[in-house]
Amino acid sequence: ALYGDAPLVEALFFGVKAAVLAVVIEAMIRIGRRALKNRVMVSIALAAFIAIYALNVPFPLIILLAGLTGWIGNRIAPALFSGAAHGKDAVHDIKGAVDLM
Repeated sequence: ALYGDAPLVEALFFGVKAAVLAVVIEAMIRIGRRALKNRVMVSIALAAFIAIYALNVPFPLIILLAGLTGWIGNRIAPALFSGAAHGKDAVHDIKGAVDLM
């Protein structure tokens, strides 16, 4: 263990990374199910993902462009850019892997 050779610690961190990844993916699916209501919203989210990871576009620029897209989109086609529903008709949550533990 003197020079970073600690197989037990490495195995523990490997397991923790897998658990964190599962929690993040589940949260992404839950948020996406509520917020991304149509193909336009899914396309914008996909474009932002590609811009930040594949094209290395700075995050503040992506936020600025997302705000501008939402503002213009709300003026052109407000039905496609309406917010997520709240109340009785909202999407019901399903129990995820974390809830079952």
